[in-house]
Amino acid sequence: MKKLLFAAAMVFCCMTASAQLFVTAAYCNEQVLTYEKNGDSFDKYSQPFNGFQIGVGYNFNFSSRLYLETSLRYEYDYYQSGMVYPYKSYEYESYVTLPVHFGIRIELSNEINLLLGIGPQFSCGISSYDVTETATIKTTKTDNYGEGGYSRFDMSMGLRIGVELCERFRLTTGWEYGILDRIEGVNREHSSIVNTSLTYLFNI
Repeated sequence: MKKLLFAAAMVFCCMTASAQLFVTAAYCNEQVLTYEKNGDSFDKYSQPFNGFQIGVGYNFNFSSRLYLETSLRYEYDYYQSGMVYPYKSYEYESYVTLPVHFGIRIELSNEINLLLGIGPQFSCGISSYDVTETATIKTTKTDNYGEGGYSRFDMSMGLRIGVELCERFRLTTGWEYGILDRIEGVNREHSSIVNTSLTYLFNI
């Protein structure tokens, strides 16, 4: 047991020694997929959200090829439905997210690596509101966590591909699919997110 703990401590120390702090920013396109109960089947429709992520994290190198990347990010997403006079409605959401990706580097040249990654992402909702505005009626605002039956917590699985330049810059695109049902009741709701991010890694 002591040998196992010692080995684990050595691995942790090596990872810490090779860790790189990074900052990242991303554009997000989220499709909120809703499955409405209709008899014995479900009708599917989606709402397209656009938004961004900003965050800070660490990249842990197991070797020159294998790495673990994790970060703490703030995400903001916005959706506006088609306007039918005199109504205008939109929805906005904000989250704190914690992605954890295991990745592999494939060397393409001395300065360029191909990156492939997979892993989960954990999300906690900060706010989610439906807002309706009209020319004659006062704006109404619905808290989806309080009144809409939304769950604040979500977990998704994701895939990622990108390039790394000079071990400093990363340009990646990824896809995340929410595993948990976001709403209560007989209907189901899941998120599907495509994001493109630019990351800068500091010196080790």
